[in-house]
Amino acid sequence: VSNEGRLFWMLDAFTESATYPYSRHHDVGQNNVNYIRNSVKVVIDAYNGTAHFYVFDNNDPLIATYRAIFPSLFQDASQMPADLRAHVRYPETLIRVQGEVYGLYHTQGAKAFFQREDVWNVAQQVGLNDQNQKQVQPLDPYFVLMQLPGEKANREFVLILPFTPAGRNNLIGWMAGRCDGDNYGKLLIFNFPKSRLIDGPLQIEARIDQNAQLSSQFTLWNQQGSHVLRGHLLVIPIGKSLLYVEPV
Repeated sequence: VSNEGRLFWMLDAFTESATYPYSRHHDVGQNNVNYIRNSVKVVIDAYNGTAHFYVFDNNDPLIATYRAIFPSLFQDASQMPADLRAHVRYPETLIRVQGEVYGLYHTQGAKAFFQREDVWNVAQQVGLNDQNQKQVQPLDPYFVLMQLPGEKANREFVLILPFTPAGRNNLIGWMAGRCDGDNYGKLLIFNFPKSRLIDGPLQIEARIDQNAQLSSQFTLWNQQGSHVLRGHLLVIPIGKSLLYVEPV
């Protein structure tokens, strides 16, 4: 909603390719690609349908080609009105595939890389499938308003994705996609020390289940046609600690 009270839709537009040289393929939605950039934000006036295409990545050669073909279609990001610019978000689709790629390519040593000694996975949590049955599934990235560790800004809108070592449930890393101001589009990665075991989402879920007061309350609620739905587990750094929050 703009400052004038007008309603707009904002869409992420991606440039993709499956033929980028020397690059691995990954599944993004229904496509198998080895190049992807969120180069454009499309703003659509919900009242009259007017669409504006704002370019946020001038280094993308594909969008540069499109701009050469359709010079009047695209505008620079700086031309987006400030009240709409405040609503720009880091795309969830992009951070998912970046997290998948980073799980292997964060490795610095050649030996560890080729022997897959330090592979990360996106952290998992207990969710429900289409038949309302419990199943372990990757954690979806989630938006939070928080102060990033070591940053001066009091509050920042960021997209968070936590990691665990492959085959284990403890927390090992944490990725944040930044949304505000000049920091839009930047990724921050925080590594947790390997010498300490930091509880991951599945371990926190297990501790919740083992809590006698909570488990008895869940049992009470899960009867006579009622169902307890446990929402998205949030892992939020506060100072030198972690806060785990799960809506029920």
